[in-house]
Amino acid sequence: MEKTISPQIQQTINYHTNRLSQVFRLQPADRDDVRQELTLTALEAIKNYTVDVNASLLTYVKAALQCGAAGVIRKIKNAPPTANARNMSYLEEMLADYRRQTNSGMPLTISMNTDIERL
Repeated sequence: MEKTISPQIQQTINYHTNRLSQVFRLQPADRDDVRQELTLTALEAIKNYTVDVNASLLTYVKAALQCGAAGVIRKIKNAPPTANARNMSYLEEMLADYRRQTNSGMPLTISMNTDIERL
């Protein structure tokens, strides 16, 4: 069965891409890289989704995308300072935004038994 990206999932990918692009002032090529990485995250989540998960496909993929966006933030944060010198000043703003969204500051993760849980 072939699974495709729904408009709601594409909207979530665009939201995270746009937000990361704004906060970190990404160049168009970097923005495309982020969009591609998040699209791959969504496709992987769709592929791994099973009906017995305690969440809808949309909820499951949105949680995976939120983790994917947090992973992009970690990559930017852990990159050599010279690679992100102008972006590092915006890191705290982006992290604060994701803390507000998750209420705990911790990324959502998908456990081995596919239940959605907080760290």
